[in-house]
Amino acid sequence: MAAGQTASLTLAQINSIAGSLCLQMLNLMYQIQQFQSFLAATDLTQAPYSMAAADQNTLKSAFTDLDQLRQVFQGLATRTPAYDYRTFVKLIDGVGF
Repeated sequence: MAAGQTASLTLAQINSIAGSLCLQMLNLMYQIQQFQSFLAATDLTQAPYSMAAADQNTLKSAFTDLDQLRQVFQGLATRTPAYDYRTFVKLIDGVGF
């Protein structure tokens, strides 16, 4: 939301946004866990995928980071020192936030 738009929110909209964002976060964490399990068990350089080894390394590194973030989110792990989980994700999203 752009600055200033939040002043006109109703209670129903606030509740809807909060619930939606929480559900999205929980769903994303589950999907990350499932996809990470697939990636860990799969050699993407082999048929039928035939992905370049460097691309496989970037993808697997990104999802290793995202899965660690999931574990921290779920209280299953801690991370010290602080770490920028966007390091490898930025390489595959093309945006670079």
